[in-house]
Amino acid sequence: MFERFEPAERVFVNREEHLAWMADALGRCQDQSVVLHLRGIGGIGKTTLLEHWDRTVEASIFMDCSRVTEFFDRLDMLAKGAARLGIKLRRFDLLWSIRLRFVKGVEPVKEPGRSWAFDVIKPLPFIGNLVSISKAIRAVGMKLSPRLKKRFGDVATWLRKSLGKNFMEKLLEMLWKDPHLAEALYLDALLEDLSARKQKQPLLVLLDHFEQVDSEQLRWRYSGRKVSEHELWYVFLSSLSNSVGVTASRRELSTRLGEEVTVEEAELTELDVPSCHDLLSERGITEKELQSRIVSVSGGNPFVLSTICDIAEIGELSVEEMESLRAETLEEVRLKTWRRLFSRAEGLHEIIDYAGLLPHFTRDSLTLLVPHLKTDHWKRLIHLSFVRHREDGTWDLHDLARELVLAELGDRLPKLALVTASTLEGAAKERADAALQGIALSVQALVDEPEAIDKIIPVFFELRNSSAGAPAALTLLASVRFATNPGRATLHWLKGVALGLRYSEAQQEFQEAVRLFRSLAAEHPDKYLLYLVSVLTNFASLHRNMSRTTEADTLLQEALPILEDLRQQGERPFLGSPDIHLELLASAQTGYALNLMFQGRFTEAETAMQKALTLRREYAQKDPRSILLLVSILPMQSILYLFSGRPSKGEECIQEALGIIRGKEKELGFWWFYSAGWVHHFYTLILLFTSRLVEAEMVIRKAVEYLQEYVKQRKGGPESQQHLARSINLLCVVLRHLGQFGEAEETIQEAITIYRGISEAEEWGSIPLSATLSNFAGLLRQTGRLGEAEKTYKEAMTHHRLFKDLIEGLFRCSVVSCYNNYSLLLRQTNRLAEAEALLREALQIIQSFASKQDFIDMYQALLLNNLGVALAQANKQEEGEAVFREVLMIRRRLAAKTPSMYVWMLVSTLNNMGVWYQQRGQLAEAQQHYEEALEYHDALIANESKIYQSYIIPPLCNLALLLEATGAPSKTVKKLRAQLEALGVTTLPETVTWSEDELDDWASS
Repeated sequence: MFERFEPAERVFVNREEHLAWMADALGRCQDQSVVLHLRGIGGIGKTTLLEHWDRTVEASIFMDCSRVTEFFDRLDMLAKGAARLGIKLRRFDLLWSIRLRFVKGVEPVKEPGRSWAFDVIKPLPFIGNLVSISKAIRAVGMKLSPRLKKRFGDVATWLRKSLGKNFMEKLLEMLWKDPHLAEALYLDALLEDLSARKQKQPLLVLLDHFEQVDSEQLRWRYSGRKVSEHELWYVFLSSLSNSVGVTASRRELSTRLGEEVTVEEAELTELDVPSCHDLLSERGITEKELQSRIVSVSGGNPFVLSTICDIAEIGELSVEEMESLRAETLEEVRLKTWRRLFSRAEGLHEIIDYAGLLPHFTRDSLTLLVPHLKTDHWKRLIHLSFVRHREDGTWDLHDLARELVLAELGDRLPKLALVTASTLEGAAKERADAALQGIALSVQALVDEPEAIDKIIPVFFELRNSSAGAPAALTLLASVRFATNPGRATLHWLKGVALGLRYSEAQQEFQEAVRLFRSLAAEHPDKYLLYLVSVLTNFASLHRNMSRTTEADTLLQEALPILEDLRQQGERPFLGSPDIHLELLASAQTGYALNLMFQGRFTEAETAMQKALTLRREYAQKDPRSILLLVSILPMQSILYLFSGRPSKGEECIQEALGIIRGKEKELGFWWFYSAGWVHHFYTLILLFTSRLVEAEMVIRKAVEYLQEYVKQRKGGPESQQHLARSINLLCVVLRHLGQFGEAEETIQEAITIYRGISEAEEWGSIPLSATLSNFAGLLRQTGRLGEAEKTYKEAMTHHRLFKDLIEGLFRCSVVSCYNNYSLLLRQTNRLAEAEALLREALQIIQSFASKQDFIDMYQALLLNNLGVALAQANKQEEGEAVFREVLMIRRRLAAKTPSMYVWMLVSTLNNMGVWYQQRGQLAEAQQHYEEALEYHDALIANESKIYQSYIIPPLCNLALLLEATGAPSKTVKKLRAQLEALGVTTLPETVTWSEDELDDWASS
């Protein structure tokens, strides 16, 4: 069992009692798992003993809880250890791969023996790509469950037993909604796999620095009671079969589990005299008198003994020198020994001082602080007994050594720390090194953590908004160490922001930040309420992106009253903001308005957005840097005006936004190009819906030009690329309406290429890809290429069917447009039943909107109009008539309110009502509807685009046919024929013509 013991390790002495304790535990753990707790003061040798067991016991897994701080990361660390031992984790690795793919959007682990689950989970989407994951879970779960049962039936059986019938759906829901429940399941999976291992030898699980494991928060349930992570690990260790679990801590054993979990505790004390002599001999100190004095002075403390040995290795050590280290307390002896080491460590003491200031270091980072650092200095440093090498290639000092460095610096600490922080910060800026910036903030926090906290916030947001983006921001946060709850809460908050679309991880960070800031705000509302409302606002934005709008509303309803109260207190400058209360209130109000808009509650959204705009305008007067935030929401307000049939009001918002950014190209940098592209894009939508196509072409070309420059300056990336592709898609729509089919096709192919590239890397790219494909299919249908059009529609439909239950709000209009437009091709090829079914499915989607605004009524009327045609052609006359009458009622109201947007649609339905009456022989009624449609002749032919002129042609032709058939005066018929010839129609069709409505899939825009 101890065959890996090496002679060189004989420096490890006087732990026979503990070695026997372990040997006994390994011998009896086959009958029942054994859990040991090793406690002792800092520097007493707990880590050394655990490392000895890790080296010498054949099957052991070691984890330092001070370095691996997150629960899921701790699970993964243990799994990696098991994989190195050849243990196959069938349950855990499958669940872990699902979590990596679903939550983090990365491929399964690639460590040897752990990538076997890839084929099962590769169809799984990334949670960050799904707009409404709650509606996707069932579809995804139903897809994965049979794959799992077929390939790994035993794992599926275990999951079914743990979670019930719909186990995959429940697992995905847990990962999304309640990660803490998922943590317990993953822990249980690891427990099951380790207990079911084929290896016969006992397994040793070693958890060092166990005092770092949270023992306060009761986040899990066990045997009907709430337990902390601290207690949960004891449950885990005691439940393993044929194993010994060891926790090492400075604290005494603390668990509320009582007799349910048995833990054997032992204290690690100073070395006895013979063992001290043995250790000193091993380290090269053999003189008996000197050994005796060292033992007497050190009291057998392993850390002090090792430090004294370090002193001896640097130079000769005398009895007199040892006597000078004697003191009344261990703390004094440690400090004296430490000072002596520095006095003897020529060329090292300055280096050790700097190393003690840093949370971790490399030779490069120390060279920034000690330019004269030589190879010899570095080698001597890393061979000191208290310098530890970390798995990531960095080094740090033993906790006790770092404490002694800081204590020894005394009054020099503040000045040295600030100089060090300044030097590192300067190097970080010069090198654009976010990790170095984080280390600088950690050093500053040693002497002034509140100042460091205040500093990291603007640094973080500046980094996140730069070309380096979220990855660099996360690197910054990973390098920062704060010791207080305000610091930890701030890091949780910022990490949630940086994680962005990694929803589940971001949610956990925000939850912890909210918990901590609520507690802090209860004690110090004057300061921490500001942080709390910031987190609540950001957390609400995350929920809105996940389509969890109810939860988003709850968070904002907590934040907004607090901010209203704070604002009554007057202005408060904070972190560079001239009035933080106003800034946060504007941000929260904007979030609330967007939330309502996303839900389709347009009237409420408009009111909320007007309030947000008032606040944004007010704040922009105080802080000109905030104009981009104002510019970003003005187009949103313009769209709300458009939805309610007031395009002129929407255009006013666009013009205001353009006026704000005019002439500020140099001042705003690449954000100017983004903002200009954003505003011009939404301006195009207003021009498109009001039939001003020539203007729309000029404006959308500008949008594309600006966004191309933005992508160039941001060096690509899916987020910036999608903004460009969105405007390219809209350019194609405009060109198609202008009859420029060749350029339209060339343009849209560019957008499709971009979206295909995005969708390969990020599954959310499939949503705008499907919308762009739908528009391309419409272009192909219009130019008579029906086979290509159908193939393209089917590809768009494949994407839409996958995502139609995952998206909410305005994005669902994209699905509706695609379904509607495809139905036209189906009817055109005489597949009436398929067309009818598709239109009814689209109607169900649009009728699910809670708010029936003009915009939604437009979609519903469009679908009903086309459904009426399909029903009439299928001889479902009675139902067809009812449908046409409903459409006519909706479109009369819309056209009366906003003629520029809806007259062409009214003409379409009037024509269809005429055809319906004519086919039933009610010629007077048919003529009446045709003539009403022709009242809009002049308005439609005056339009810039022949697309809208084409809507007047069917009633002209149909009326001419009707009048000729009834022997009407030739003068009247000649007038109609002349009007048709002016529109390019020289021959009347043989039968009446229906009017079907196609709507561009602009929702992705």
